[in-house]
Amino acid sequence: MSVMLSSYGKKKRYLVHRLVASAFIENPGNLPEINHKDEDKSNNHVENLEWCTHEYNNQYGTKQQRGHEKQSKAVKQIKDGKVIAVYSISHGGCKKKRAEHRAAFLAAVVAS
Repeated sequence: MSVMLSSYGKKKRYLVHRLVASAFIENPGNLPEINHKDEDKSNNHVENLEWCTHEYNNQYGTKQQRGHEKQSKAVKQIKDGKVIAVYSISHGGCKKKRAEHRAAFLAAVVAS
């Protein structure tokens, strides 16, 4: 969520959560980012915000899990027009996991 503020004819866009945090939350460590504790980007109440590092913000809560869910795909193995197996293939995350999924899928294809 953002607002457009102007001064002497110059307009500038500001993120509401950054304005709230800057005005009401101390930042003695000069941390660069603001985390929404409840993970709701529209909830800009001061109690829901905290200064943090980029790493902390990306690791917080269910963000990674939600990202993996968005990146995984279901792959169906079909034989003679019938689905005989369904595999979840992840396009993100660990390369080893992707390799394991791929190997399991290929083994099932060869076996059928």
